[in-house]
Amino acid sequence: MWRAALKGALGHRARLVISGLVVAFSVAFVVATLVFTETLSSSFETIFEDSFAGFDIQVRSEIDPELSFAIPEPIDVATLDIVRGVEGVAQAQGSVTGILQMEGPDGVAIESQGPPILGLTWPEVPSIAEIRSGTAPEGLDQVAVDAATASRADIEVGDHVVVVGLGEPTSVTVSGIVGFGEADSAGGVITVFSAVELGQQLFDLDGRYSSLEVVADGATSVVAERIEVALGDNLEAIAAEDLARQQVEGFQDAIGFIRTFVLVFAGVALFVGTFVISNIFRVTIAQRTRELAVLRAIGATASQVRNLMLGEAAIISVAASMLGAIGGIGLASLIRTAFDAAAIPLPPGPLEISPVAVATGVGTGLAVTAAAALIPAFKAASVSPIEAMREGLAPPARSALRVRLLTGGPLAAAGLLAMALGLFAPLPDSFPDAIWLVGVGAVLLFVGVAVLVAVIARPVAGVLGRPVARWGSVAGVLARENAMRSPRRTGLTASALMISLALVGLVAILADSAGTTADALIDEQFQADLIIAPTGFSSLGFSPEVSAAVARLDEVAEVGRLRQGEVLVDDRSRFVGGANPEFFGLVSYDVMEGSLADLGEGTVAVRDGDGAPQVGDRLDVTAPVGGTRTLEVVAVLTGSPYAYVVSMDSFEQLFSERLDSQVLIRFAGDVGFDEGARAVEEAVGGFPSIQIQDQEAFRVEASGQIGGIVNLLYALLAVSVLIGTLGVIGTLLLSVVERTREIGLLRAIGMSRRQVRRMIRGEAVIIAVFGGVLGTVIGIVFGVSVVWAIGDELRLSLPATQLFVWLAVAALLGVLAATYPARRASRLDVLEAIAYE
Repeated sequence: MWRAALKGALGHRARLVISGLVVAFSVAFVVATLVFTETLSSSFETIFEDSFAGFDIQVRSEIDPELSFAIPEPIDVATLDIVRGVEGVAQAQGSVTGILQMEGPDGVAIESQGPPILGLTWPEVPSIAEIRSGTAPEGLDQVAVDAATASRADIEVGDHVVVVGLGEPTSVTVSGIVGFGEADSAGGVITVFSAVELGQQLFDLDGRYSSLEVVADGATSVVAERIEVALGDNLEAIAAEDLARQQVEGFQDAIGFIRTFVLVFAGVALFVGTFVISNIFRVTIAQRTRELAVLRAIGATASQVRNLMLGEAAIISVAASMLGAIGGIGLASLIRTAFDAAAIPLPPGPLEISPVAVATGVGTGLAVTAAAALIPAFKAASVSPIEAMREGLAPPARSALRVRLLTGGPLAAAGLLAMALGLFAPLPDSFPDAIWLVGVGAVLLFVGVAVLVAVIARPVAGVLGRPVARWGSVAGVLARENAMRSPRRTGLTASALMISLALVGLVAILADSAGTTADALIDEQFQADLIIAPTGFSSLGFSPEVSAAVARLDEVAEVGRLRQGEVLVDDRSRFVGGANPEFFGLVSYDVMEGSLADLGEGTVAVRDGDGAPQVGDRLDVTAPVGGTRTLEVVAVLTGSPYAYVVSMDSFEQLFSERLDSQVLIRFAGDVGFDEGARAVEEAVGGFPSIQIQDQEAFRVEASGQIGGIVNLLYALLAVSVLIGTLGVIGTLLLSVVERTREIGLLRAIGMSRRQVRRMIRGEAVIIAVFGGVLGTVIGIVFGVSVVWAIGDELRLSLPATQLFVWLAVAALLGVLAATYPARRASRLDVLEAIAYE
């Protein structure tokens, strides 16, 4: 049977190629995701370990480990003398860390598309950082820059650059270029080193350090305990290896989201691929009914026939999965190259190709192919030899359609119910995340509709095929009849495209709703004449001196300031916005209950939502500074981008960050817009990496950010659309083989090659549009449900034009998918086709 399976797999090249490509694409997606994220994780783990390799203990203000990337409260310089006096401390230094903006020697801002620019003081204890050229920075007028940034921005030793921390722009000289072992940067981070005194000046830490680094003479744990005893409460001494592990775990959590995000789309591709492979096997088995019957007649058992089909699937899946694994490694390398091309340098070194990543991808391919071929294999084994000897393929019996109706209906209903519960129902705290319930519901709905689609395929194909019949004359009529006479095949082929286009429709509705909501909120809430915001993609903010410079202008009447930070509430991360009173006069949040005027020390405003606290409730918040505090709720808001909003004074008690994320400006009553804008530009012109926008520019930028995310989603969904298109190609190719004699007879009675091609293309268009219509309808259901579930924070908007365009794209995909099958059908030799069995 294995020899028969190998011969069967190699003897049906169309099925072999199409099924193999589907499996290979899916496996490549999975392997590339795992290899790329494992490479990042391994590289950054090495960087974090090397960064803390020069010392044994770090002393800092106490902070919750879950807030591993937050900035702790500064330490008084007197603490350094206490630590140096502890038994077992061989060496100790005070260091300063903060976020910088930077302008190169050519006067152009140096911006990061990844992590923000990091300002560090030059280490006195051993470190992986080393001077490659020049000297270490000294005094208040020197810095050293990492080699990657120096190369990218054409910075050399002796050049003058401008750096900005929490104060005014400072011009300094580049004294040295820094490397990190063999790497030119610390994981792609732009790093600027300075002497301690300059770091304290830049980050307003006069008389304070960000942390202390200690080299121990003895057991690290023992020395750390002695330091904590000597320092008392609110300070902690952490072993360098524990600190590295915390940073690695925090980073792995961050890239865990990326891994999950991409794997979701890989799952979609696998799900679509399952439909495609299953359909191809069903059609192939239908074509080989007489062949299988002969095997049964000469003694093959039903289990042997079933194993024959599964063996062919196994041969295809093993070869395609291995090819996909190799392709996935190459794809991971391309992703890495794309990051470098986008000026986001990653750590050097080879890809981390773990056996687990390859085995997971290959195992996924094997499982998907086996699952797709299982039902067709059992179907092949269940056909009796006598029945299989009959000529032709009978259409599905009414009883079979009734079974589909009774099976698909409950599945679709269960899917809708699960989605509704996940989106709208208040679930108990012990219940897993509702998103999983939504995902299971979506899968059940897709499977239910795919089962039901054969029931409606004939009448729907008849309706959709009428324009094709009118346009294509005889060829169009035959195309319509071909799509109608095998409703199960038409429905299953359309189902693959249906799933992809349903998700495309969901993305389109969410994107249009998000854009409409953003525009409406900007129109309704934005009361300022100008807004100042950072230009860097990942910049955490800019110097508060920007708002101070604007506030000194006679042309400006009000200046609102906003900062942002991260806290833990019920062990979950939440974003907090801190604002001064003027900010709330320039951005009008909708206050449902309470008053923003009551915001002050020990109080908080919360965003409305399921389970949100009410006015008068108390909220336990764990912040980087001060640990856990209890805040009283004084207002409930809608339209806020932050889960919680506090006053600026409260924000400074909760966070060490002093960077502003936005500054809103309202001009004095007698000042024209152009006059005020010129004054603001002149006042802040020396600060790099900030942008000044009016309302329209702010709206355009918001739309651009939404558009960038949407384009990424479309790019990821393109793989599943491609797989669905391969399904159409495979079905048409097999259909041509099945109808070889029929096509030969049509050619014999006068049909031209051009008419044959038009017939195949017409059938493909009907199938593709059928899948597009189904997908659009389901996508609208999904999109409307999700928008309604989100509530007032998102306003529903249906992008009719985009949905119509995607339907047109589905029709175009049908034409493209039919190109090769139509060409092959038109080139069949008439006499050989008539004699075909």
